[in-house]
Amino acid sequence: MRSYLRIKGKGLWSLCAVLLIGVLIASCDYFINSVTQPLTAKANTFINVKVSTTIKAQGNDAPLTSMIFGILVPKGWDLRNDANISVKYTGSLEDNVTSMQRVPSNTLATNGNGLTWEEAFKKQYGTGGNFIDDVEWIIFETNHYVYLNNETINGAIDINMKVGADNNNANVTLVYAYTDDKHGFVVDAALNPAGYYVSKSVPCFQVTDGSSGELIDYCHPQRSLTTPSKITKDDFLTFTYNGNIEPGPLTKLEKVYLSAVGYDSDGNMLTTGLTQNAALNQTTSISGIYSASILPSEYFVIPAGKTLRRISYYYTNNPTLTRDDDGAAKVGLVSSPFTDFTFIVRCE
Repeated sequence: MRSYLRIKGKGLWSLCAVLLIGVLIASCDYFINSVTQPLTAKANTFINVKVSTTIKAQGNDAPLTSMIFGILVPKGWDLRNDANISVKYTGSLEDNVTSMQRVPSNTLATNGNGLTWEEAFKKQYGTGGNFIDDVEWIIFETNHYVYLNNETINGAIDINMKVGADNNNANVTLVYAYTDDKHGFVVDAALNPAGYYVSKSVPCFQVTDGSSGELIDYCHPQRSLTTPSKITKDDFLTFTYNGNIEPGPLTKLEKVYLSAVGYDSDGNMLTTGLTQNAALNQTTSISGIYSASILPSEYFVIPAGKTLRRISYYYTNNPTLTRDDDGAAKVGLVSSPFTDFTFIVRCE
């Protein structure tokens, strides 16, 4: 399935720039008036999103430009893959329809100091208010257009995209933003101190009915984070414990320990390759946040022909390799009855 965007509006959209032929000056203001999207959807289904935009051009006719439009979504949705997104975009001075194509990941951003467009959007808007840094910007671009002197351009971006391709339940803030290919994320103090870019977020979109049984809550701080979301046995997996979320037994400690058990694809428990639980050191002396990275191929003994499928784990003050430590302080997903956190291994 080919990805495309279409914008429908009263006018074609284009650059607001400084054009020096004698003294010809153009500038503009960018707006996202509204974003209309569902509050919830089932995993592996498509949703429709409508983004209403306005560009107010000021000054002389502007030279050719194109809109650079970004969507922030969880990496597990695989929105970069054409088979997972169908986006419609319309717009021109004559109400014609035009396509918006996905920008290749290695395309350098205008005025980006060597950053790609995906990296430039990430630098400008970060994770969009999400607390888990496992989201990514997917970038699209219109064909090149020209708008006219002092023109107001109203556009309607119509997006159809697949959500929850990773089959996870999720709460996530989605963000929509755009700039143009002549300016990027720069601010012109004289002509346009607000910059040639704008964004709008829709907090805590909910994905339900995921077959994995996991809930990834991007919208709120988490006691336990595992990153990245997709690994092989030879990729480092980082565990982060936040002791500040709620009162518990693992507070004001110099370090905490990870007690983890691995299971293969047949559900068999794997032997650990360590002599004691992995230590998570505090990120600063008073942060209350502890982090460590493990290499699954070293942490677990994985027999030939078997694959690591699942990791069950909890945090404890006990460095000893034992799961029979009911007297030790420990924190899991649920305290009563005690339930481990779970990480499902998914390959890239």
